[in-house]
Amino acid sequence: MSRKQIVCLLLILGAPLAACSAKYVGKNYDGPDLPENEVGIVIFKKSGTSVLGGVLAYKRQAVVSCKVDGERIDMDPEKRSVNLLPGKHTVLFMYDGKRPLVAVEWTFNIEAGHKYLITFPEEQPDSGIMMWLEDLTTGKRVTDITSSPLKSPYACF
Repeated sequence: MSRKQIVCLLLILGAPLAACSAKYVGKNYDGPDLPENEVGIVIFKKSGTSVLGGVLAYKRQAVVSCKVDGERIDMDPEKRSVNLLPGKHTVLFMYDGKRPLVAVEWTFNIEAGHKYLITFPEEQPDSGIMMWLEDLTTGKRVTDITSSPLKSPYACF
């Protein structure tokens, strides 16, 4: 096989993977990473105990980012966070807990220099899910979700 054929084959096979990849990882803006005092940081909580080397989990719950303002954004895998420019943003994320996977969409204001945690109680109520956004800088709850502006998890793709 010639070099040209190999390059063409790699382009053809790589195109579907590129279409599924996020535009951004860990931030919602172009250019270099900005200092923490110029962005708001949204952290996505994860809890539970891993067993069997992480293959299974006990009482596992997690929130995973999908989109910000309609753009697919992957959270920073180590920090479980996304840096956002100040202002109003709509965040779509997946909640994976004791119930089937669901997508949740929230719109809230981000302030520069603040850290926010999308969090939940260790035990969920029998009906629906309960979550809130906490401003870790001020220690205050910014907004609650106690019922379901829930979407199909397919909204994340």
